[in-house]
Amino acid sequence: MKAIISAAVLIAMASAASAQCTKDTDCKGDRICIEGTCVAPEESGTAEGASRPRMDMGKAAIYLNPLGALQFGPIVGFEIGVGANVFLDLHWRYAAASLIYSLILTEGYEHYMSMGSMAVGGGARYFFPSSIPHRIYFGFMGEFGWGATWGEDSYDADEYDASSPDAWEGEERQIVLIANPGFRWRLGRSLFLNLGLYAGAAIDVKDEIVYINQNNTTEDYRGAMFFGMIEFALGWEFGL
Repeated sequence: MKAIISAAVLIAMASAASAQCTKDTDCKGDRICIEGTCVAPEESGTAEGASRPRMDMGKAAIYLNPLGALQFGPIVGFEIGVGANVFLDLHWRYAAASLIYSLILTEGYEHYMSMGSMAVGGGARYFFPSSIPHRIYFGFMGEFGWGATWGEDSYDADEYDASSPDAWEGEERQIVLIANPGFRWRLGRSLFLNLGLYAGAAIDVKDEIVYINQNNTTEDYRGAMFFGMIEFALGWEFGL
């Protein structure tokens, strides 16, 4: 028993001798004692801070919504803060790389759609509450979109024939008004994931087709339709 006690005492003495410090006052300057080692205050929280989201949001961010490719087009966007909880949004939506929208516009791929079909837009998002790192947000946005289509009324043609009597060319211009509620999970110090909803209306400014072999006879199809997308965006905050 005495041998065990003696060994324990020797181990404790060796540990104390090898430790740089036992309390903050043993360290020089503003260094503090962490587990027997003197470290700078900012170093003590580096590992924890790298994995834990910051309370304050970055001054700007970029994001990508790839799920839009299955809906009305993938979105690439940029945010910039104009206040503690308010961010302005600018984005580009590539409608030509969509599934649902292209099916609607080409009537089940019976016609053709220009690869230049797209939209640009902007708006603002308000994030709350500021007492936790993750945020609920609500935004309002507007877009201006454009595109072109072409085809024939006789669907039996294997390929588009511009000389066909019923060949036509179409042109579209739209204004889209969108509400955007959602939730932002902030991952680490910079990455985030948005899960939300885009819901609103697409209003035609121009939607007409011209029968190019019938003295340019024009038909107007202007109207309005529901616009809705699930938002699943990955992003990166910077300017922390």
